[in-house]
Amino acid sequence: MNLNGNGIEDHTSNNHFEPKIDFPVTYILKVVVDVNHPGSNPEILVKELLKQQQIAYRWVGEKKSGKNNFQSYSIEITLISRESMQRLYSGLKTIKSVKLAI
Repeated sequence: MNLNGNGIEDHTSNNHFEPKIDFPVTYILKVVVDVNHPGSNPEILVKELLKQQQIAYRWVGEKKSGKNNFQSYSIEITLISRESMQRLYSGLKTIKSVKLAI
């Protein structure tokens, strides 16, 4: 697994090994955000990204870290292709408050 500087899995590299995923696939996406990052509402930005990319989703829940510095979102998503997965993770990288997405 390759992670970018924000800890988001990088699906854009040309690794020789790519795990076999049968699409469509439904799974729980975990997104961890820095709640102290200025000037953004990450929950709204993540939902807008999912809607913009026409990714079927169901908001499962959210949880704050013990010191309230981070918040994690659990979102059930359905991806129809490897390309849609790559677009999703690329889009998540553009949200500055996102620290990790798996």
